[in-house]
Amino acid sequence: MAGDHSADASRPRPGRQPSEHEASHYLRLAGFQQTRPTDPEVSAWARSYPASGIGLAYGPDRVVGIDLDWQYRETATATWDITQRILGPTPLIRIGAPPKRLALYRATDGLRVEGRAFGGFEVFTRSGQTVLYGLHPGTGRAYAWPEESPLTVGPDKLPVVTSEHITALIQCLAPYRLARALPPSDRTTGIAAELIRALREAPNAITEAAAILAATPHGQRHYTMVGAVVALMHLGHSDTDIRVALGPVYIDLTAETDRPQARRVFGNAIAWARDRIGPDDATAMATVPMGPSPRPGPRDGDADELARPLHPHYRRRYRVCPR
Repeated sequence: MAGDHSADASRPRPGRQPSEHEASHYLRLAGFQQTRPTDPEVSAWARSYPASGIGLAYGPDRVVGIDLDWQYRETATATWDITQRILGPTPLIRIGAPPKRLALYRATDGLRVEGRAFGGFEVFTRSGQTVLYGLHPGTGRAYAWPEESPLTVGPDKLPVVTSEHITALIQCLAPYRLARALPPSDRTTGIAAELIRALREAPNAITEAAAILAATPHGQRHYTMVGAVVALMHLGHSDTDIRVALGPVYIDLTAETDRPQARRVFGNAIAWARDRIGPDDATAMATVPMGPSPRPGPRDGDADELARPLHPHYRRRYRVCPR
């Protein structure tokens, strides 16, 4: 689909569905993921739609697009850092409305991704399209490529990513997207539900929960801690196991002066969750609805969130997110 983005009022504007009388100025393409345009077709489009943008159809060239849509600069910087440490650097980075950014990679054979939108970011593989050149509909400015450009770097020159890389990325960005996507009163419920699914598939749910909590960004640790406690109880783990695994991690993430209060908050979280879920021997089948979250604990400490680098080929399975 390509529309003329000129100032002529009779032409469709960026991102707007044309009305019936505008249809002659709008081009609809069927199966554009499977069919490459011919040179004469491209020339004809350029003549008919001189002010239109140029897009990339995902699929034929095995290009993977990682579209990070966080608007808060601190979150955008942190999630971009994690993305690079898991997938590696790429020469093709597109900026439309800063601090949002799109990074392009190349898919390995057999790459499969379940879903595309993950609340804060999207992963494009075999469907959808991305604007490469044109004017951003929100800012009115041209899309920028601060490093290399698609004019000089082809798909075969991009770094390769696997299904394992994408799975690791989705897991490691989950704490950022959940806290942003859910209202404060629903954060614990949503995080617990997400963690139950993730921990059920982990070889060691207790160890995995501790690693997730350790990698949780500043400002979201309390909700993640409570969500992890609830998830582990629902999966049948005892209070003692949860206390031993998560307590030291949560306490170490707080400032030295706040650690006594952090211990009390952690203990209260276990008592609160157990009161609603039931005794240890009933947790595996517990389905008791969750009530309101406990009173928020102390502010997190100022520890560096991303101090430990993780090369994308550091190990076969990514069980610990970059910090």
